[in-house]
Amino acid sequence: MTAAGAAWVRGELDGAAPQEAEEDAALWGIELPEGWNDRQLDEGIWQEHLPALLAFLAVSGQWRTRPHGMGDIRWIGLDYGAVRDGLDLAGITVTPDVWADLRLIEAGALDELNKER
Repeated sequence: MTAAGAAWVRGELDGAAPQEAEEDAALWGIELPEGWNDRQLDEGIWQEHLPALLAFLAVSGQWRTRPHGMGDIRWIGLDYGAVRDGLDLAGITVTPDVWADLRLIEAGALDELNKER
């Protein structure tokens, strides 16, 4: 899920790289079934992670930042009060599991947003 956050920052939510998935599966000794890549859903996200990604995308403008250096900013994290309001207004019900996944997406986005450029 952190990779989804980083991909959001880079504008790369256009599908997971099949080679990376195959390498990960090999590393963990997982045999991917025939046609595994055909079972991916919207933007390379597996179905069980889609609710968290949709929730994140609904509130992805609700960041807290602070000044950092000469005209730069430091990304602190999502403003959880604004996130709650945004999710409520969007009619998105968030379970503890979806919230945990949303926080992982946030962590991946924060790592990418705060990289030295």
